[in-house]
Amino acid sequence: MFIGRTSVLIRHSAAQPGCLAAALRFAPEGRRKSARRAKRREGPNLAAMGGEMDLGRRIYFAVAILTTSLLTLILPIRAWGFDQESFYVRQPEVEKGETEFEEHGAFFSGPSSEENLSQSHEIEATYGLTDRWQIMVEGFLEQPVHESLEGTEVEAGAQYEIIKRKGDGFDLAFRAEYEAELEHDEADEIFFGPIVKYVWGRASTTFDAFFTGQVGPKTDTEGLGFQYNWQFRYQLNPRFGIGTEAFGNIEDLANAGSPNNQPHRVGPVLYINLGEEMQSSGAEREETEREQKTEALEFNVAAGVLFGLTEATSDVTFKVDAELEF
Repeated sequence: MFIGRTSVLIRHSAAQPGCLAAALRFAPEGRRKSARRAKRREGPNLAAMGGEMDLGRRIYFAVAILTTSLLTLILPIRAWGFDQESFYVRQPEVEKGETEFEEHGAFFSGPSSEENLSQSHEIEATYGLTDRWQIMVEGFLEQPVHESLEGTEVEAGAQYEIIKRKGDGFDLAFRAEYEAELEHDEADEIFFGPIVKYVWGRASTTFDAFFTGQVGPKTDTEGLGFQYNWQFRYQLNPRFGIGTEAFGNIEDLANAGSPNNQPHRVGPVLYINLGEEMQSSGAEREETEREQKTEALEFNVAAGVLFGLTEATSDVTFKVDAELEF
């Protein structure tokens, strides 16, 4: 699967019909939304804020759901290889009223016989119903070597943030999804597990421990599967961060076999935030009531290279993530 990922996050303010123009400016650090985003990247600064679910957000989320479903369903259908969901480390934080539209992709070099792919993509839309509950819908696309891009599955689920971090410390969330396979010969699956994050200063580490289980009459595994995603990240400044990520998958824990027959990969990642101003040495701009209501556009990009650790893994996976919020 593509270890790169593109995400688009969309934020809307009913009080500001002209927010799109304002969004094109980088957001000052003093804004409340900026403080919440800084929490996700750096950790020590927090600002609790929740937006009401207005008509605009409902429209954005509905459009995201339709786009996700259509882009997946209009393509040819096929299931292929190991069921690695994506090369993206899920984060535990949930924010009320936040809508996200994301695309995650990966490009493979030196594919293995078990992972014979040229590229893969995940399209995801999420919405924060409350300060703890988040819902999401996802679609997956894959392109086997010498073939065309094809839809593989559609997912819907929810995430609940159990422990909310204040400053440095732990975050804990639980995520569950139902995966509907588009290939009629494949069994649907449930996908569930915890997301744990620890932050200290500018550094953070996140670990996703997800279990998968097939449902229905087409099951072909005896036990649960297991998928892990791990990230270590250090924020150099508000604009750039560096880190390491690792991904792996055991298709059937009851018949795990040799680790060399499982896909495992690790590599460096660069994180770029294009939606907020660099921290200045002077005094912060005074926040006006209008600025507080304005929700600026944020665009984040992550790019990395993952190296296969086993024979069942592609030699190199190029990862790209992109996120847009407004």
